[in-house]
Amino acid sequence: MPLSAMESLLLQAEELARMGSWEVDLDTREALYSDGVYRILGEEPGSVTLGIDGIAERTHPEDREALRELLTSVREAPDEVPPDGVTADYRWIRSDGAQRDVRLHGHVERDGDGRARLWLGVVQDVTDQLLGERELHARYAVTQALREWESFDEGVMSLLRRFSTALDFPIGGLWTWDEDERRIFLRAAWSPPTVDAAEFDRLTRAVYLRPGQGFVGQVWVSGEPFQSADLTTAPETARRDLVDTLGLRSAVAFAARGREDTLAVLSFYAYEPREPSERTMLTLRGVGEELGRFLEGRQADLAPRQLSAREVEVLGLAADGLTGPQIAERLFVSPTTVKTHFEHIYEKLGVGDRAAAVAHALRTGLIR
Repeated sequence: MPLSAMESLLLQAEELARMGSWEVDLDTREALYSDGVYRILGEEPGSVTLGIDGIAERTHPEDREALRELLTSVREAPDEVPPDGVTADYRWIRSDGAQRDVRLHGHVERDGDGRARLWLGVVQDVTDQLLGERELHARYAVTQALREWESFDEGVMSLLRRFSTALDFPIGGLWTWDEDERRIFLRAAWSPPTVDAAEFDRLTRAVYLRPGQGFVGQVWVSGEPFQSADLTTAPETARRDLVDTLGLRSAVAFAARGREDTLAVLSFYAYEPREPSERTMLTLRGVGEELGRFLEGRQADLAPRQLSAREVEVLGLAADGLTGPQIAERLFVSPTTVKTHFEHIYEKLGVGDRAAAVAHALRTGLIR
């Protein structure tokens, strides 16, 4: 049956606004979805049977239970749904594995007797909108990190933390030049406590890249930002161990350039595909220029920092399993002094805790 002019107009409006709509029968749980819902999920309209459970399965694992709880509460206690409906944000996973941020708004429709009959609503893909907000936060994060910069090591960790959080990339690293090795190496790495980045640290700390090698090396040479929606499809730039062992799927990187050369490359990684954005490239380029100007007068700090003999001794005792107080007793110093040594060790090695420091020192031969 041909579409009416109004129906055709509504479908076009859905597509332009990246929106979709749904209707759920609260008695039978049967669900109908517009073409827009399928498009958001990366499917041809009507090509798969979604249903309520199908939508839940396409929701990000961390959001899935919240969506199911919402659907259950609407079905079992529709009278508690506010008259103007409910608005909620979730992450949906497309058929190609890419993540999309969506915002839905639903309300309960009642029959002539006042009985809740249908759960109706619309959903909109707000990924680009949220990306714009994240990029704004990223620029602000860099400005704040540089404004509060006191020492290089503390400043770098603050920069990585703020930028990773703003762009929602859970792992970040800063690469600089080792003049002795004539290679690019990982100077510092950051990840939140919720992410176990020990394996990333193990796989990456001992890596020395030639200029032009991998996407970090390519950014070092070209000075141009890099973004990969899916590292599994970029074998010429991706390290297979990060993809295969850690399950990392997407990455961005940009150069902090001085007037003549690249001073550092910052790389950030996520566990799901992220669609490329020209706006992101502009953001990374601008941040790189700002950071390059800032680091121009701090190039001496970019080189690998050496641990003092006492710091190596403290780290060796920690590797033997001694606690802070035990190390203090062995070295005839106060526990506060040992704590200070560890803080300096973390800064110099660009790590966040004792286990990571010991692991790095063992891998690189600082201690045996």
